[in-house]
Amino acid sequence: MKAVRGIVFILTALMMFAGADRGAAEPSKIRCAVGYSMKSMADVDPKDAAAALRVWAREMGDPYGFHVETFLYESADKLIRDFTEQKLDFVMLSTVDYLRAASTIKVKPEMARFKNNKTTIKYVLLTGAEDISGGLAGLKNKNLSIVKVNNLGLIYLDVYLMRAGFPDSERFFNTIQYKPKESQAILAVFFGQADVCLVTEATFNTMKELNPQVGRKLRVMAESPEMVEAVGFFRKDYPPDHKATAIKGMHGGIKSHERGKQIMLLFNVDQMDPIGDADIDSVRKLLASYDRFKKRK
Repeated sequence: MKAVRGIVFILTALMMFAGADRGAAEPSKIRCAVGYSMKSMADVDPKDAAAALRVWAREMGDPYGFHVETFLYESADKLIRDFTEQKLDFVMLSTVDYLRAASTIKVKPEMARFKNNKTTIKYVLLTGAEDISGGLAGLKNKNLSIVKVNNLGLIYLDVYLMRAGFPDSERFFNTIQYKPKESQAILAVFFGQADVCLVTEATFNTMKELNPQVGRKLRVMAESPEMVEAVGFFRKDYPPDHKATAIKGMHGGIKSHERGKQIMLLFNVDQMDPIGDADIDSVRKLLASYDRFKKRK
């Protein structure tokens, strides 16, 4: 089972940097302070993520001449504040948090995870094959299963419900079960412990490949637009030559090293790709719809 979106994004972003310890940087190396939000780490234990980041950053940073200090943030607000105060050079943030703070951040999104020939993900709402005929109304007061860190997915689900004239997910469903992994959310429906789940299409496809019975028993009731889940960006005055070297490493330079290939295979990621502001328009529109519906309540 793939070990998952948020951590993959962070690992790839950091592989081109040097050691992740907070000690003094070697004089010959470029120091870079990197901040990342726990909200971008669905499916992964934060302690495990931090340990993995330290190890792989040390292993893979040397070829690119960087010494990095990594900082894990529980609060997106604190991360954004440190970034605006120039305590951080590169940040990885959920697209929702980025858009909420865009006027404060004052930089454009620059990087996103690239996998399966795209930088976006799609969410699917799954229910049992026997329940699909009842439509959305048939799910009212049923039980939802979802991964515990999934702000973007829940926003999509709330908009989907409210557009159909229903209340948001908290009031529509009887209970919401928060699972550590998307695979567990799917299995909860498969084994009858929940009635519906919201997961990424990629995870659902993987589960079907591993167990064809999952595909036969579960059906897609709704699917989101393609969306960039998280974005990376540098501070505005970060030296252009340093930035270019870092982007080269993120974009695929890491794959020129055998260990880099192994790491990318292990974490199921191809590379990081440059993106522009227009690439997050689908999330921007979704968030605007969410805010409009919420104001009517």
